[in-house]
Amino acid sequence: MLPFEQWLLIAIIAGSTALYVTNRLPTEVTATATIVTLMATGLLSPAEALSGFSSTATITVAAMFVLSAGLMRTGALEVATIYLGRFARGSARRLLLLLALVETPASAFMN
Repeated sequence: MLPFEQWLLIAIIAGSTALYVTNRLPTEVTATATIVTLMATGLLSPAEALSGFSSTATITVAAMFVLSAGLMRTGALEVATIYLGRFARGSARRLLLLLALVETPASAFMN
């Protein structure tokens, strides 16, 4: 039988996964609520909960959220999808190839 703390952790993970999947709350709210819940229940100390913010990977992911929000708000993604759709001419394979050709250099540049 699992100890109470492990059942509590499973419940918190299941709850936050459900919130991510259903998108009932914005992603950042779900993430923050999960960390706060883990700290409030004593499953994580504040130092452990906040230690991830010193990681470059965490900062990179946060920057990607900011970048993607900016691209969506400016309409730049709509313009890009219109052009890619025209070049693909209704072919899913061609669209996949175009996306790979565009995404690969962009990903390499951002990393």
